[in-house]
Amino acid sequence: MKVLHIARNVPIKSLRGNPVILDLINRLSQAGIVNKLAFPAEYIPSFSFLRGRPRIFSELKGEFNIGGLEVLFVNFIRIPGRWSFLFSRFYFNKKKLDKFSEGVNCIHAHYIIPDGLVAYELAKNKNIPYIVTIRQGDLDRINKLKHGDCSYKQYEKVVSNAAFLLAINPNIANEIKRIFQKNCITIPHGVDKSLIEYGIENRIHKKIIVAAQFIKRKNIDWVIKVFNSMTDQGISNYTLTIIGEGELENDLKKLASGNDKIIFKPWLPKKELMGEFLLSDIFIMPSDQETFGMVYIEAAAKNCLIIGKKDTGVDGYFENEKNALFISTVGELEIVIKKILLGLIDIREMQNLGTILVEKNMTWDKVTSNYIKLYHKAIANVQNQ
Repeated sequence: MKVLHIARNVPIKSLRGNPVILDLINRLSQAGIVNKLAFPAEYIPSFSFLRGRPRIFSELKGEFNIGGLEVLFVNFIRIPGRWSFLFSRFYFNKKKLDKFSEGVNCIHAHYIIPDGLVAYELAKNKNIPYIVTIRQGDLDRINKLKHGDCSYKQYEKVVSNAAFLLAINPNIANEIKRIFQKNCITIPHGVDKSLIEYGIENRIHKKIIVAAQFIKRKNIDWVIKVFNSMTDQGISNYTLTIIGEGELENDLKKLASGNDKIIFKPWLPKKELMGEFLLSDIFIMPSDQETFGMVYIEAAAKNCLIIGKKDTGVDGYFENEKNALFISTVGELEIVIKKILLGLIDIREMQNLGTILVEKNMTWDKVTSNYIKLYHKAIANVQNQ
């Protein structure tokens, strides 16, 4: 089977992006799927005076190779404002994409816009199916649009004509059902099964950990405020380790100043971060509008009890008060943490049930198998028409 992935948000050259998409493609390759990647990139002429992101995009032309993966940049015109992707279905190198996609059996667009628009046009011309993954960024843009305008109709067209819709979490699936009356299949991200460790029996390290970008929507200040409150009340025998970097670093450190039980660390290599999780009891990230949050399942794989925000991220995969805890406000977080510190919540059982869930449903072997089954089903549906 040959699959063409269409994805704009991947780390390529000096652009930051979502490494999970490349991880998935790599795992599919290991399972015997032949993969190619088309990268929709806005067309920017090459001028010597360009700097920063415009300079990078001016170089995204032609073909490229990432670790053996063939990549074609699909260049389109992007305009400023709410209709920025209005013309993304009109791309300059249509003939190159047509040749690049020869022999493809299925197309997987990893966002609705612009990825899905390219997939829609290509699938229509070649009579092959396309699948669309829907992420939080898609929902955020859809919710800003009026239902009658051109941009909204673009989203509607891509969603309506896809062979299958994929949602990264159940809450996104529910929103798509509400907006478009279309069902989504939910497939989570995956971790390598070698990460699964239950730790020492009955271990309690008295350690809470946070690992996130220091940006507003991660709500790390909530955790610090609650921890400070517990310390002031004299009921905190835990330490709090905060790992990350970002624009709010000085503000967060100022908020934590005077509490010697709060430790800050910069971003760590993955192996070291996994070691930190294994030596921790509770992972907290009360993040807003999280598409998934790989760090949740990485922490759960290392037997941490995870605490996240309701109706986002991994809420819906994990069950509140069974194998995880989900809160909506800083007040709710304080209540939960206080109960844990006072021994009113048995975290050991939830830790183990969380790790069992990851081991059963969220290893790459399981996730990759689910994708391959879906590709086969999409192809079979077209052949039977």
